[in-house]
Formats: sequence, C-alpha cells, structure tokens
Amino acid sequence: MGDKEKLKFIRALINQLSNSKYDPNYYIFEQALLRLGPLDKESDLYKWARDWYKKNARRLMKWAEKNGKSNAAIDIGYESEDEDLEREGYEVAASLDNIEEMHSLASYHYEHGNYDLYFKFENQTAELGDIEGICNTARCYLYGIGVEEDVKEAAKLWSSLIGIKARNTEEIVMREEALYGLAELYYSGNGVDKSYKKAIRLF
Repeated sequence: MGDKEKLKFIRALINQLSNSKYDPNYYIFEQALLRLGPLDKESDLYKWARDWYKKNARRLMKWAEKNGKSNAAIDIGYESEDEDLEREGYEVAASLDNIEEMHSLASYHYEHGNYDLYFKFENQTAELGDIEGICNTARCYLYGIGVEEDVKEAAKLWSSLIGIKARNTEEIVMREEALYGLAELYYSGNGVDKSYKKAIRLF
C-alpha cells in the first residue's frame, strides 16, 4: 500500500461525504474504499483507512459543519466510536436546522436523562412547524418534562396543529391524538376556558 492509494482513499471519502450518498450496508469510509476496488476488511488499506478515519474524525466534523453537511456530521460522529463526537454530530445537524436529526439529538438526551436538553431540541423543531416537534413539546409542558408544567402552553401548541397539514400517516396519527387531547382540555376546562362546543368539534 503506497501513498497514492492513501490519497485516493481520502479524495474518495471527501467526495462521498460531499454528496451525502449513504448505503445502510456500508460505513462511509467503506463506501469510499469501494470506489478503489473490492472491499477487503483484512487488507492493509482497509485497516489504515479505519485508523485514519478515527484519528481525523474531529477534523472531518469541522469540515462538515463549515460546509453545511448535516447528514455527513451525523455519520462522522457515529463512525468515530467516540460518544462526545457522536453527540457533536447531532448538535451540528441540529444547528443546520435538520429536523430529523434534531429529533435524534433530543432522543439522545432523553435516553441519557438530560430532559432539559430534550425539551430544548424538541422545542426547536416545534418552532419550525414540525408536527412531531409540536406534539413532543406539548407533552413536555403537559407533564413537566425538562420544563415547568404548563397545561395552558400545551393547549396552545396543540391548537397550532389545527392549521397545519400532516404530510404522512404518522403525522396524521400524531395530529389526531393531539387534537383529541385538546378536546379533553376544553371538555374539562383544564388550561383553557371550558367549552363543550369546541370539545365536540375536536372529538
């Protein structure tokens, strides 16, 4: 294995990250290696490439952030096998308003018990008009997850869904469940002025 092969790998890797074309069957660095020939995990090139990737993951992350490559940032963080860098990848994606990865980052913090950060990132997606984000943020207010309990604020968020059209079946279900919850609030007068008329309209 010579310097020429190493250089070809690095160029192929940057190209792969730039185009953000992912294959669930291969890591990004493996996709880059496939551009050079058949994949051999026992080869010196593969072992060198894996080691190089891990050592340069932070530099690659900075490159992804600078160039607005949110998906690449997530992949770099995951494949670095470094928990801090993996979290950083989610943060980079979130800073670039990648809604899907904002949810991933929120879930990451929820699983680690960082409920204030879970609320923070779900609220960011809610502010972007994302139905899942609105529903999750409303749930945070309703049950006091990462934020002070505020049923009135939860009702306000649920109400905002009335004017938002769902894009898929999952969002339709989330929206309907949220509006049903809003109807129950109107029926009981919890957090909103009691109104059987509005409750019946939403049920």
